[in-house]
Amino acid sequence: MDNTQSARRLPRAFKWAFGISLALNLAFVGVFAGAALRHIGDGPQKRGPRDIAQSYGTPFVRALPREARRDLRQSMRQGNPSVMSTREGRRGVYLEMAEILRADPFDADSATALLSGQSEAAQNAQARAQTAWLRIVGTMPHADRMMVADRLEEQLNERRFKKDGRKP
Repeated sequence: MDNTQSARRLPRAFKWAFGISLALNLAFVGVFAGAALRHIGDGPQKRGPRDIAQSYGTPFVRALPREARRDLRQSMRQGNPSVMSTREGRRGVYLEMAEILRADPFDADSATALLSGQSEAAQNAQARAQTAWLRIVGTMPHADRMMVADRLEEQLNERRFKKDGRKP
């Protein structure tokens, strides 16, 4: 090995330092880009249907103790014959709608029937969730219900703080 080859080679420590520096720079840029993208368009006009749907029941569920949330999930899974009760079932309904949309001529009656079935499944799921939640809360001692009430208020204050930036 001659002197020109050894002079061109970087020591192993420099390679490691360069790699670590590059990784940290990419992580730094990623954090700021993610934060910027997350807050683009914040406000009521940018709330999507999922945000709105979750805003109805999520605080009630999050206010429950962990064990009660587990019981609620189990009761929602049991005895649900709806096609919409599984991720695969919901995917099948969406794919069916895609087929209806591609058909020529458009069959509005089929689309209406599919949407009606989806709406009915959502209403049934909401009713089952409300019944299960009331059953769980109704069997709690008063002190536990007080904790749920406190946690519910915390959920609402936390959401308001995130939404408008003011302290509760």
